[in-house]
Amino acid sequence: MKQLFRKYRTSPFAQNVSVLASGSIVAQVISVLISPVLSRIYSPEDYGLLAVFLSVLNMFAVVLCFRYELAIVLPKDESDAINLVKLCLMISSGFALILLILSFSFSTEIASMLGNERMSFWLPFLVLTIFITAVYNTFNYFLTRNQRYKSITKAKVVQSIGQSALSVGIGVSGYSSIGLLISSIAGQFIAASVLISVGLKKIFHFRRNDFKQMVSLIKHYKEFPAINLPLAIIDIFSLQVIVILISNFFSDEITGYYSFALRLLTIPSVLIGGAIGQVFYQRLSDLVNQRGEYKSFILQTWRTLLAGSIVPLIIIIIFAPDLFAFVFGENWRYSGNIASVLSVMYFFMFLTAPVSSIYLIFNQQKLALIFTFNSFIYRPLTVYLGYLYNDFMLGIILLVICESVNLVLLYSLLWRKVLNYKHP
Repeated sequence: MKQLFRKYRTSPFAQNVSVLASGSIVAQVISVLISPVLSRIYSPEDYGLLAVFLSVLNMFAVVLCFRYELAIVLPKDESDAINLVKLCLMISSGFALILLILSFSFSTEIASMLGNERMSFWLPFLVLTIFITAVYNTFNYFLTRNQRYKSITKAKVVQSIGQSALSVGIGVSGYSSIGLLISSIAGQFIAASVLISVGLKKIFHFRRNDFKQMVSLIKHYKEFPAINLPLAIIDIFSLQVIVILISNFFSDEITGYYSFALRLLTIPSVLIGGAIGQVFYQRLSDLVNQRGEYKSFILQTWRTLLAGSIVPLIIIIIFAPDLFAFVFGENWRYSGNIASVLSVMYFFMFLTAPVSSIYLIFNQQKLALIFTFNSFIYRPLTVYLGYLYNDFMLGIILLVICESVNLVLLYSLLWRKVLNYKHP
């Protein structure tokens, strides 16, 4: 085990991960430290409104570029990558304009569908945040391609500081009903601005042949909108619709408890998994292109993730309810109960999400689509069963079982595909 960590620490992969993780650590430490304060300023209902807002944001932001942003890392030619960035910006601008028109025209109806009438006012702001998030994702992949990890790290830290300061400032000023939303929107704008200021210089100039090159790239990477886009829509919709269904079937309070638990459980993924995932994608792509030792690299990454997640999993399962009550206040104990159950599911997500680019690099998007479709069925079904039996925790337990089994089966099959992979 010591040799594994020694070898890992001295590798370029680990050094790049360290740069990204350092920013995530600072950002998440700020978030964790401020959480006990926010939990005493804002109510579960306030967190419920934020959860619905972020669920819709995540649903649309991930598909606004038709998934062409994922291809930015792949081309050998830098000009192709730059034109993919331009393509993503053009597509997302047009899509966002359509959403903005719809948000003004059907605000009441959309808010009713989301199970929260307060969302009616926030819909135009939601669309603008969706667009800026798509821009952030585009430049994030572009800077990842160019290994500008310090800039990505800076964006995360500045976002966390700005968002946390606004959350507390607006909350203590007596505007707790809107503080979480305003700070979340502002934080996303701050992070995107940092990345744009770095990446815009390279893509600013538009040449006449750029449009022809974009058309060529659309055809070359056609699998991303044709296969990965439906995959992303199914995956993100089935995951985020859970919050909307909880808001409709149960209450804003239960939604707030659930989202607060999720907010804390995702910290390891953001803290470490996200950093590893970004560098893993770029490094694995290079190893496969160069016919390097990509199999051992994948296994080493899995072993490292497993070694770092076992102990936290045991602690959360046993002590989460008491920890939540002690740190955030007794009224958040129920969130601890939810976190205790969900931790098993997030354990498997933590092991698999950072290496999810495997299916992209090894052209296994169809296989991933099948298993994503499974989740599209069981995720809303488990919440509905909890509603049917008037037992929210039953629905969460069923969700954890189904999600864990689905992930284990998917990545077992993906690993077999990697072992049998033949270079074109």
